[in-house]
Amino acid sequence: MPRHSSAILIPAWAAGLLGLTLLLGACAQEESAQAEPPPPRAVRAVQPEPAPAFPDIRVTGRLELRDEQRLAFRVPGIVEKVAVRAGDRVTQGQLLARLDTTEVDAAVEQAEAAADKALRDLERGRRLRAESVITQQQLDDLETAYEVARAQLRSARFNQRHAVIRAPADGVVLRRLVEDNETVAGGQPVLAVGNVGGGFVLAASLPDREALRVGVGDSAHVTLSAYPDITLSGAVSEIGRQADPRTGTFDIDIALDAEQAPQLASGLLASARIRTVERDDTHSSIPLAALVEKRSQGALIFRLSDDAQRVMAQTVRVRWFGDGRAVLEDPLPEDARIVTAGAGFLRDGEAVRLLD
Repeated sequence: MPRHSSAILIPAWAAGLLGLTLLLGACAQEESAQAEPPPPRAVRAVQPEPAPAFPDIRVTGRLELRDEQRLAFRVPGIVEKVAVRAGDRVTQGQLLARLDTTEVDAAVEQAEAAADKALRDLERGRRLRAESVITQQQLDDLETAYEVARAQLRSARFNQRHAVIRAPADGVVLRRLVEDNETVAGGQPVLAVGNVGGGFVLAASLPDREALRVGVGDSAHVTLSAYPDITLSGAVSEIGRQADPRTGTFDIDIALDAEQAPQLASGLLASARIRTVERDDTHSSIPLAALVEKRSQGALIFRLSDDAQRVMAQTVRVRWFGDGRAVLEDPLPEDARIVTAGAGFLRDGEAVRLLD
């Protein structure tokens, strides 16, 4: 049996008409697309800011009084009295502690008696020498014995004076290290005191690479853990030139501006940002939002054209990152405008509209 086809036969003239219709429709769409270009993309832009070749150096440490001293007795003995406690304010010359001076007083008396005897022997020897009873050498020996006795007396009186501890300057007691009736060795610390007139320093340490970049006088901004909302100004006052053998770091002191300081205490934790003298500000920094994508030789950014109507793609090299910004290896023109908001959707040469 013959098979029946399901195809629909279209007359030649109808097919031609259909083709012409489709062609006209496509042309109309193309003309419409050309007549109505996409609207400019809205963007925001900023100008680059000057930046240094290296970032600020960050360091943490503890506050100390610049002039802190650990006071001790010159001689061993029994502590008779410690007259102050930690936190007490003291004035220069104030008695802070004393030993039981029974032994040192006896040593002074013994030295005085020995010196008196040596003087009497010398005077008698001079009379005998005048009468040629003794030789000149014997007289010289008596003079030497007298000088030795005088030196021993001075030493005994020195030890007597240093059997008490007095405040070397106006300050505050930081630590009390012994109590009454304790036996101490000569030179053993008894009290730690600080001179409040010298102000506070932030004592910290730096690795060798950063320590070599820091110089005395470099400015610093210091933040205390106890006062997180307050930033104090300061400057590097001392730099160690020998590394700690245990850590390999170098000690530094940052002197704080005493006029700005709130109520401070030795031992408070603090952090600082040091601005080194090498800050030549010859580089440019831009917000991290301006970096579109990483490339083999840097990162892609978009700059506005002079008329701010289009964008131009540019590859830049980043030197370092910090505080939400990227510092570029090569500076940008001061009047350049770098796209931030909307940069991730742009193409080179694309029309844009700058938002306020």
